[in-house]
Amino acid sequence: MNIINYENLRKYKKKDFSGTFSHYKAFLKFMGSPQDHYKTIIITGSTGKGTTAVLISRILSSHGLKTGCYTSPHLVDVKERIMINNRSIPLKIFSQYEQYILSRIKIFNRRNHSSYIPTFFEILTIIALLYFRDKKAEYAVTEVGLGGRLDATNVSHPVLNFILPICPEHTNFLGRTEKKILKEKQEVIKPDSVTVTLIKDKNLLKILEKKCKKSNSQLYCTGRDFHIKLNKVANDHIEFDYKEKTLKKSFRIPLTSCDVINNYGAVIFGLKQLI
Repeated sequence: MNIINYENLRKYKKKDFSGTFSHYKAFLKFMGSPQDHYKTIIITGSTGKGTTAVLISRILSSHGLKTGCYTSPHLVDVKERIMINNRSIPLKIFSQYEQYILSRIKIFNRRNHSSYIPTFFEILTIIALLYFRDKKAEYAVTEVGLGGRLDATNVSHPVLNFILPICPEHTNFLGRTEKKILKEKQEVIKPDSVTVTLIKDKNLLKILEKKCKKSNSQLYCTGRDFHIKLNKVANDHIEFDYKEKTLKKSFRIPLTSCDVINNYGAVIFGLKQLI
């Protein structure tokens, strides 16, 4: 089976995904819809997705909640992408899932008279979904790989959506304007959910507000529902203030990028809606 790894290709178009996405969703249903067995939190945007996903998963784990985390890409080992309570999936289990999925695809194709060949990212996503289900995770924190609408992660009904800042990226796939890019990314929002965004541009917010209203998703925005203020940048840490209607608190975090305090603010506000 010739598995396609679009992550290693410089150019790809919507047709590369749209033609297989329906087969991918059908295969997940054939596998028992593992994504429906836990609550999902999804993160999309152009920057800061991985950092936000890891932060959310660590906070949930610290509250005693069994939490899966699926991110991309990896730094050293592909198993880094799939974690439960901050521990990567063991190599033996990863390999077992991989072989199991490939064998089930053959059966799926025979039964449906189809020729579905998953992408590399789709296989990784299916492994994560199955692993989280089988280990009885309570939450799965999922970082969108590319865009949102046609991404392999966009198969669940998240209880909480994070829409991080938007900037021009993968324009041959997502569109050449920030408006078009947002319209692709915001498709992760599902009915009766909560959406937290770091988008500040008024024109983009209008698009997002329209989507949330249509989806009956409660929208919360930085600068309106919660506020972040940088106080101090030291040699080894950053200090910032977080403020919203029911909470005002100062935080100190390890020195990284000053922009990361906005992600912390979104996470604090978003998780307060759950725990």
